[in-house]
Amino acid sequence: MSTGTVRLKRRAVSMSLPPTYLSHIHEIDIQIGASRCPAESPSHDKAETKRSIEVLYHALRARHIDISSMVFERFKSKIFYEENITDHQGLLLKLLRQPMQVSHKELARILLVYDAMQGEDIGSIPINENAHRFYIRSWVFKPQQLLFVTRTLRETGFEFAELNEWEFQSCISTCQPLTIRYIGMIKGRRDFIQRSQLDIDEKSSSSLFGAFRDVVKKNFPHIYEQICIHELPQMSVFHFGGPDAVGNQPVADDIERLLIQLFNNKTLLNLQDGGQYVNYLPEPADEEMCSDMQQNFFELFPTHLSSFPESEWNKLSDDFSVIEKHAYTNSEVFNPHKNYFRAMRAEARPNQFLGATILLFLGEELSRKHLKDGHTFYNGSANASVLVRRLIARIRSIQRERTYGWQSNKDTSKSFAFINALPLPGYPDTSKALQFLKKYLQCVGPIIVASFGQRSSETIASGTSKLYFKQSTSPIPKKQSMTVSLRSYGRGEDDVMIHIPLSHPGKYQYGKRDPYSIRHFYIQLQLVYFVAHCAAEILVENMPLAGQYSRRHLCIMILHHARKRLQDKAEFIVETTGNAIEMQLVGSANASRVLVSLLHADPVPQQIKGTIQRRLKTVMLRQEVPETMHTGKLRSLLKRKAELPKKDYTCPIYGYATFDRILSLGRARGVPYSPERGAQLDRLWSDNIPELHLIIPHTREEYPQWCDGFMSLQKGQSYFLKVLSQIPDSQYVEALSRVCNSIGRHKKRFDGITSNTEIQSGLWVPRQAIQAYRAELSPRIKTIDMQGFPVEVKDNGDIKIKWLTSEGLKKTLAISGLRHVVPQRGLDCRALSFTEHGIDIVDATGRPIRPHEPWEKDPAPATLPRWTFKSKEGQLLQELWESVRASLGYNISTERIKCVPRKRNGVGLIPSNSNAEIPRQNRPPGVKDANYLLYHFLNERFPNGGTFRTASREKDVNSTEDLEAFVSFCKRPEYSVYPYTAKWLDMLDRPRPFIAILAPNIRAYRLCKARVTYPYIASERRHFTETIFELGAGDPN
Repeated sequence: MSTGTVRLKRRAVSMSLPPTYLSHIHEIDIQIGASRCPAESPSHDKAETKRSIEVLYHALRARHIDISSMVFERFKSKIFYEENITDHQGLLLKLLRQPMQVSHKELARILLVYDAMQGEDIGSIPINENAHRFYIRSWVFKPQQLLFVTRTLRETGFEFAELNEWEFQSCISTCQPLTIRYIGMIKGRRDFIQRSQLDIDEKSSSSLFGAFRDVVKKNFPHIYEQICIHELPQMSVFHFGGPDAVGNQPVADDIERLLIQLFNNKTLLNLQDGGQYVNYLPEPADEEMCSDMQQNFFELFPTHLSSFPESEWNKLSDDFSVIEKHAYTNSEVFNPHKNYFRAMRAEARPNQFLGATILLFLGEELSRKHLKDGHTFYNGSANASVLVRRLIARIRSIQRERTYGWQSNKDTSKSFAFINALPLPGYPDTSKALQFLKKYLQCVGPIIVASFGQRSSETIASGTSKLYFKQSTSPIPKKQSMTVSLRSYGRGEDDVMIHIPLSHPGKYQYGKRDPYSIRHFYIQLQLVYFVAHCAAEILVENMPLAGQYSRRHLCIMILHHARKRLQDKAEFIVETTGNAIEMQLVGSANASRVLVSLLHADPVPQQIKGTIQRRLKTVMLRQEVPETMHTGKLRSLLKRKAELPKKDYTCPIYGYATFDRILSLGRARGVPYSPERGAQLDRLWSDNIPELHLIIPHTREEYPQWCDGFMSLQKGQSYFLKVLSQIPDSQYVEALSRVCNSIGRHKKRFDGITSNTEIQSGLWVPRQAIQAYRAELSPRIKTIDMQGFPVEVKDNGDIKIKWLTSEGLKKTLAISGLRHVVPQRGLDCRALSFTEHGIDIVDATGRPIRPHEPWEKDPAPATLPRWTFKSKEGQLLQELWESVRASLGYNISTERIKCVPRKRNGVGLIPSNSNAEIPRQNRPPGVKDANYLLYHFLNERFPNGGTFRTASREKDVNSTEDLEAFVSFCKRPEYSVYPYTAKWLDMLDRPRPFIAILAPNIRAYRLCKARVTYPYIASERRHFTETIFELGAGDPN
C-alpha cells in the first residue's frame, strides 16, 4: 500500500532558552566583576523595574504559553504594587534578575508570604477551603554546598539546564547563600505540610526533584530537614465547579506559570512551566497557514447534515450493552459513572454529511478519569480533552474569521465521532474489543480515521487485525512525521478509509512540555480538518453520482483533490505517490548567527569560565539546528522592549456622539417578535430613515425581510448597529462616521480614524490611536437606558459598566472572566440585556451569548445567572439587576441573595511528619473534626486492637485490606456530608495512598506502632513495600 507522508522536523529543545537568555549572557562580565568587588547598591529607576516586570508576561508568550492579560494585570496588582516598587526597587530587581540570591527575609519585604512551618496549630491554618492556593518550598545552601550537589548530579548522568544555572550561581556567589525553590499549587482542604511530604516521598529518583532529594538527604541532612514552606495567600483563586470540572483552573494555571517565571524557571526544581492544562499559543504564521488553506469545514458541514440512521445504529446496541455490563459487573475495578455509557454512545454515534460519515477520531484506551466523571472525550476535563478542545476551537475560529458572517449553532463535537480502540481501562478481552471495533467501523463507515497515539495507529495499520493492549511491538520513531494513507477494515472495495495517525494529546501532562512537539500536533489537526474539508467538497461535487463510486475510488479522489488544493501553497511540497499524496511542510530557513559574549581579558576562574562556555555552546547549537518548522527568529532584548504592551485604555470611537447618534436612529421596543415591535417597525418603515436601509432598500417587496431582520433584537438594542453588523468590513468606519461624526450638538471629532484603525467591540478604539486631550471616556448610563445599551468587552473578557442611578449616584461595576463573550472580530458589537434569570450579553442580532460548560447538564439561563450574584461583589450586580428590571415594569422582590457563609470545620489532622500532637485533638473527636471518621472506624473494626494492613489482596492474598475497608467506610452515604470526608478520600483513595498520615492521627487515640515490611510477590518475582500498624485496644470510655 502506497502512502503519503507529512514530515515535520523537530528542533532540538533539550535546553530551551528563556527570552532574557541573551541579556543574561551579556551580564556575565558584570556579575563576575561584582563577585570580586564589595557589594554595591546601584540605583534603578521605576521604569526599569516596571519593564522587568512586564518581561515576565512576554517571556512566557515567547515560549508559546498563552497567558491571560487579565490574569497578568491581577498578578501585578497583587504582588507588585506602587508602594513596593518605590520602597524596594533594589530588592525587586534582584528578585527579577537573580532570584536564587534573594533570602527569605528579603522575600518577605517585597512579597506577602506566610510561613506555613510556623504557628501553634499547623493543621488548622486558616484557609479558603474551596480555592487554588500557591506555595514555595525552599532549601538554603552555601555556594560550595550547592556546587557539590550540582556536580554530584552531573556525575550520575543528569543533564538539565537547571544544573547549569545552579553551577553558575555557585561560582559567582562567593559567600552569599543560595536558595533552591519549588513553586506549587494545591486545591481544596489539603495543607502545605502534608502535600509537600507526599510530593517529596513520591518523586522518582530518576527525576530531577527525586535525585536532588536523595543527594541532599545523604550529604546534607541538616539542610534537607530545614525545608521552608511559604504560602502566597494573596494569590489564591476561588475554585468553582465540581472535582470533575475545568472551572477556573486556567486562571490558577496562569498564576502558577507567572510565579514560576518570576523566580526564573531555570533556577527552580520545577521542570514544567506550570499549570495543570496545556495552554499553547501558536505562532501567527501557523494561524495564517491554516487560513491560507481556505478550508471552511465547520461552515460546510451543517449545510447537508443528517442524523445517523436509527436502524443501522441499533445493530451495535448489543455490543455496547456487553461492555456496559462488564463494567458494572466489575464495578469495584472500574467504578463507572452512571451517565458515562450514555455519553459514550452519544459521542460514538456520528452525524452524517450527504449520508456519509466524514471524520472519526480513534483513541487508544478509555481513561479512568473519563469513566469516573461520566464525560465524553471531547467534553471531558482531562488534560488531553482540554488540549484537543482548545486547538479545534482555534481552527474553527480561524475559519469563522475567514468566512465573515457565518454563524453556526451546531456543536463542534458533532462534526466528528469518537471511540476508543480499548473500550475500558485495562479491558482484558482484547479479541472481543477488536471484534467490536471492526463491527463499529463497518457500521459507521468513516471516510477519514484520525488515530491518537501509536497503539491505535498501529491497530489501523494492521487492518484491524491486532489490538495493542499495553504497548506496540515496534519502537517509537524519534522523528515527528505524519503519514496519510489508504487503509482497510475489510476485504471489499467499500471497506477502505483514509488513515491519518496523530500524536497522543495526553503525553504532555507530565514532564517538559515541548512547544515544538505541541506545534506539530496542532498542525496535524489542521491537516486533518483540511482533508475533511476536501472530502466534503468531493461529496458535494459528486452528489448526483452518489452510490456509483466505490469507497476506494472516493478516497483516491479526495487525496488528489487535497493535492490540487495544496500544490500552489509555498508552505508545502506536494508530490503524488501512486494512489496517495506526499505533503511535506517546509519553513523559511533562518540565517544563523554566531552569538558572542565579551569576556574580561583578565584571568577568569576556571569554574566560571567552564560554565560560561557551556552556556554559549548551548546558544550556538540552537542557532545551528535547522529551523524547518520555526518561522520566528531570536529577537534582541531591545526589540522585545519595543514590543511591551501599552495600557489598554480605550474610548468611544467618536466620543459621546457615538451613542447619542446611534441610539437616536431607533431602539427596539417590546420583546422580540411582539406586536409592539411590529408596530414600531411599521413607523420606522414609513419614516424611511436612510441609515436603516444600507443593506435592504426601501422598496415594497423588501418590507417583510427588512422587518424580520429586526424582530430578534432584545429590547433597547440599536437598529442601526444591527444594520452595521451586516455591511462589509471595508465600509464599516465610513458608515459609522457618517452617523456619529457629523455636525450636531457634539463637536466633530477624530478625523484621523480610518478603516485601518484598530476597533474593539465595534465602537471603541485605543486611546493612543487618537490625541489624548480630545478623548471622551465612555459615559455613565442611566438606569432607564441600561437595557440594550452597547458595552465594551476587553480581549481578556473584562467588562466595565459605569452606572448612574436614579438617585444620581455614580457606581462602577467590573465583571471579569467572560472570555466566551469576547467578539471574534473587532467590529462585532455587544450589548446588555436584563432578563428574569440574570444578565445577558447579546450580539448585534440579539442572540444571547451564554456559557455551556461540559460539566453542566443544561446551558446557563443567562450569561451572568442570578446565582452568580452570591458574593460581596455580586451584591452590586444584584442592585443593578433589580433597578433595571424595575424600570422595565417588572415586580422585583426586595430580598437579596445572601452570600454563602463560610463553612467552619473542627480540629484538623495532625501532619504526617509531626512528633507532637499538633493540633490538640478532642477526645472523643467532634462531629466536624478531621479524625471523627478514623476514630469510629477503629472502634468498629478494631475494638480490642489488632493489625492494620495497608496492602491489597492483589499483592498479598493474606491481607485483611484494612485500608480498603477504611476507604469504603468513608464512602458510606451517611458520611458523605462530613467536612473531612473528601480530604480522607483524596489522600487514601488513589493508586498510591498517603499512608504516612495515618500513624500520627491513630496515636491520638490508640497505642500504635508502625513497621515496614517487604513481602514477596511470586507471580511478579519482586518485593513490594507495605506499612503495617500494630494497634492497641480502644478506650472503653
